[in-house]
Amino acid sequence: TLTNMTNNFSTDGAGSLTFDGTNDYVDLGSPSDLATGSSNFSWNVWVKTPSSFSGYKMILSTDLYYCYLSLYNNQFTFDTNSNTTHRYGTLSANTWYNTTVVRNSNVDYFYINSIFIDSESDSTSVGGTFNIGRWNYNDTLYYDSNISTIQMYNRALSAAEIKQNYNATRGRFQ
Repeated sequence: TLTNMTNNFSTDGAGSLTFDGTNDYVDLGSPSDLATGSSNFSWNVWVKTPSSFSGYKMILSTDLYYCYLSLYNNQFTFDTNSNTTHRYGTLSANTWYNTTVVRNSNVDYFYINSIFIDSESDSTSVGGTFNIGRWNYNDTLYYDSNISTIQMYNRALSAAEIKQNYNATRGRFQ
């Protein structure tokens, strides 16, 4: 369900949603076929960084144990209530990036533009209601740029599959 989103389609990236950083988001509900609990999963998403970095910019979140993928200043952030927030990369403003988070056997793997960046042990549950562009736990944290091509899997993608997804779509974002 698109919420507070009127005229939010952009041709940037050959088609993307534009978020205003104020109250726009997409509610995906609670899809039963996506990973719940501490199961394996993969999230793959193209995001355009905003023109300025400050604080949290929510890309994708769930309401179960406040799991989220976001920007924090000029880095990607992935947190699953493990009391450790993981930050990755140094990003440029107004630039498209592909980011992939993979949970495989209680380890989270993080990729930017199909390049492995880091991994962390994590068995925190993920699931519940999924939102794009907003943090489910705080109605003041939204995204304020473009998001496109979100892929969510109920299994761990291999490095080869991550590279394949990236190569199949990168021409749209360069």
